[in-house]
This record gives sequence, structure tokens and C-alpha cells, in this order.
Amino acid sequence: MPTTQQSPQDEQEKLLDEAIQAVKVQSFQMKRCLCFLYLKELLAFLS
Repeated sequence: MPTTQQSPQDEQEKLLDEAIQAVKVQSFQMKRCLCFLYLKELLAFLS
């Protein structure tokens, strides 16, 4: 199979897209964790 060479700009765009996706995933997980912590505190306060 022939390998295709990516230009440096294409490679940078691919790396940027991967980094942005990783940040989005981490952001979602942090928000979910914070919501869970707030819920735990709220339930403890209400009990």
C-alpha cells in the first residue's frame, strides 16, 4: 500500500482537531463531575 505524505499544514490541522476534541471531552467530563458534586452537597444539605 502506498503511504500518502501529508503536508505540514494538514498534519497541524489534524493535530489541532484532535486536541480540540480532547478538550471538549475533558470539559464535558469536568462539568458532569461538578454537577454530581453539587448534587451530593445539595442532598446532604436537604437531609
